[in-house]
Amino acid sequence: MKNQIENLFLLVLFLLIFLFSRSVLVAEDSDTLWTKNFMGSCYVSNALFSPDDKSIYVSTTEKFYELETETGKIIREIPEIRGMARYLNKKQFFISYDLKKYTYPEMQFVKNYDYIKNLASLKDYDFNFDASIVGYVNSAPYPETGGYILHIFDAAADTLIYKLSSKENYKYFEFSPDGANYATISVDLGEISNPDDDITYLRIWDFKTNEQMHITEVIGYGNIKYSPDGQYLAYYNSTHIFLYNTQTWQLLDTFNFDKPSEISSFNFSNDSKFIYYCGSFNKINKYQIDTKKLIYQFNPEWTYKNINFSNNDNNFVTTTTYRVILFNNNITTVDDNKVNILTLTPNPVKDTIEINGHEYPFKNISIFDINGNIVFTKSDFLVSSQTIRMDLSFLIHGTYFIKIKTIDNEFSAKFIKE
Repeated sequence: MKNQIENLFLLVLFLLIFLFSRSVLVAEDSDTLWTKNFMGSCYVSNALFSPDDKSIYVSTTEKFYELETETGKIIREIPEIRGMARYLNKKQFFISYDLKKYTYPEMQFVKNYDYIKNLASLKDYDFNFDASIVGYVNSAPYPETGGYILHIFDAAADTLIYKLSSKENYKYFEFSPDGANYATISVDLGEISNPDDDITYLRIWDFKTNEQMHITEVIGYGNIKYSPDGQYLAYYNSTHIFLYNTQTWQLLDTFNFDKPSEISSFNFSNDSKFIYYCGSFNKINKYQIDTKKLIYQFNPEWTYKNINFSNNDNNFVTTTTYRVILFNNNITTVDDNKVNILTLTPNPVKDTIEINGHEYPFKNISIFDINGNIVFTKSDFLVSSQTIRMDLSFLIHGTYFIKIKTIDNEFSAKFIKE
């Protein structure tokens, strides 16, 4: 009996240590920086970087959290805010999930967009570049609208500009970065008695005239996004992402996961050169637009819900049902046979570190802190240099990334300074 009690005590102690250690993790996998676990307390819906990249704002069903980017530690909690959905007016304000406007960084309430009467029926919405115009899609009775109707409002005057009402079920809506046009995904419901007749369309509209500029029949429907530079538009259905050129509206490419999986979300990098996408029980995939190739898969494999980038693109944050995970985005693609090229000894390091590139001579070395700032660079190497020793005693303790450029490749690795 005594042994059973002792064994039970040890098991409970082990579980407590395990759960506590899971609250903030520095992941063993080189792609991740830390994981914040909200297990058992609340459901995580979204995470966004602050404009200075020093904080990450996390929206949960319980309250609104601000985390420190470097460590993942909670800085403050604001229970009265129902999460951050997006920034407005060059990030001077933000909009919450219940469509209330707040100042940033003071988090002071400004106004409620109360002309959107029924939040429960809200399907999708977007603001133009200066937040003066808002478009939103919400449900209405079929005989009047076809299911979901699109409204365009003057956000300052709270007046309706126009609405799209027809036998089409508007699903998703997105302004172009310059606000000159907007895109919709809609379903032509056809005959009510025959759902097989339903056809899905991608439509591009001129904002000033409300005239249709382009229409394309598409397969299935999902969220749509413009690239930050406005050159591309992408949308996804449950299994594929479709990429278009916004000048010609030519379909440039269609891509998906390399194994069967539903796509849950995607996003363009801030420089508009890459698309990152995630799904059910899969890695986060990095797709390069100009080469039309999948160039990297971020570990670990999980069911991720969204992807948002730091303003300098050095990191990105994603969420699962109960977790917030910060990823290192300074990893570059390498050949499959050259994955573990760099050897850093010791790691963690106190003073001097040895870097071994094996058969790849160094051309340039850069060291970045966790926020993507360059803290050290060196380029005066002998042509044959493949191993060097460096004094890093000047660095403060923390997590860093080293990027090595050779003649033909770039390689990255993570190390910790004690």
